[in-house]
Amino acid sequence: MSLLELLPGYVERGVRPTIAVLKSRPEGEREAERRGAEVVRLHGEGWRAWAGAFRRLVGERQPDLIYTSLFEADLIGRFGRIGRPIPVLGSFVNTYDDPTGLEQRAEPSAKRRLAERVDRYSGRIWTDHYHAVAEAVRDSYVRGYGVRPDKITVVHRGRARGRLGEPSRERRAATRYQLGVPEGAPVLVNVGRHETQKDQKTFVEAVALVRKTLPNVRAFVLGREGTTTPLLLGKIKALGVEENVSLLGYRADVPDIVSASDVFVFPSLREGAAGSVLEAMALGRPIVASDIPALRDILGGGAGALVPPCDASAFARAIVDLLSNTERASLLSRTALRCFEDTHSLDHVADRMVALFRSVASGQGGLVPSS
Repeated sequence: MSLLELLPGYVERGVRPTIAVLKSRPEGEREAERRGAEVVRLHGEGWRAWAGAFRRLVGERQPDLIYTSLFEADLIGRFGRIGRPIPVLGSFVNTYDDPTGLEQRAEPSAKRRLAERVDRYSGRIWTDHYHAVAEAVRDSYVRGYGVRPDKITVVHRGRARGRLGEPSRERRAATRYQLGVPEGAPVLVNVGRHETQKDQKTFVEAVALVRKTLPNVRAFVLGREGTTTPLLLGKIKALGVEENVSLLGYRADVPDIVSASDVFVFPSLREGAAGSVLEAMALGRPIVASDIPALRDILGGGAGALVPPCDASAFARAIVDLLSNTERASLLSRTALRCFEDTHSLDHVADRMVALFRSVASGQGGLVPSS
């Protein structure tokens, strides 16, 4: 969504984007074209076919810059510039490591370790600069991947506030009615796919503790089912909070539900830019989140309440505090909205990204940090 939202801003600032697509997603491709990009599907299947098609595309278009995102695109983008004086700007969108040490991740396979070695080697030779979506992401790649700090520029992700709509009493009341929320019941919302990284188990445990003080609390988890869905369903049943916690799955009306919440809760163990947190900030919601580096970057200036990760009791205390202290909740909401407008608005992000594109394309490297 971030790229699609930024495309009109890129075009307005004189960028002519061509998006090379590895795996076709027709709806997204049509939307990108509508917003001013040329979309080229790289024909064939697999690395060899994609790499050959991309080299031919680069030879035909002679771009000023190749900008890549995620592993497959990174490698193919680097291959496409071999033998050509075209700079490559890579991107880091999530932290390389787990800053909490609490996420249970499988030991990497031999194939994965080989891929990482290829990625490091090719990046060192054929990537001129990197874009990181947060300071914590930059720091994790400096620490864990050995990238020089001066080779990474941080430009935060943004969101189109207009797309989210404005909070209002009418919108809040209509959404709560549709969700079947009783009159006066406090509403907690979490957004994220059901994966270990998102740690919704702690959210469910915190709701069970909040219920002891506020028996009518309602909590909604919005996001696609995943590897932890059975665990979450079992935890909800074991704690007896079936009437309090609902897993709503994928929803097209996420902004409506977030705007109807009293507290947005985000217990994630590892993040890059945390897009759902940005949207909660734009909607002026008080936020309780894990005190991990990426979320500290976003919320650490008083834009949210940060608590130790995996600590359901700490989450519950922070939630109850905001539900009972409307003045503090209002202060967090105002600070979050101001932070969003200063750092994460699309105009600000588009300005910084286009400046970065031009700087790397001209051989000047990255940008100095914005104030």
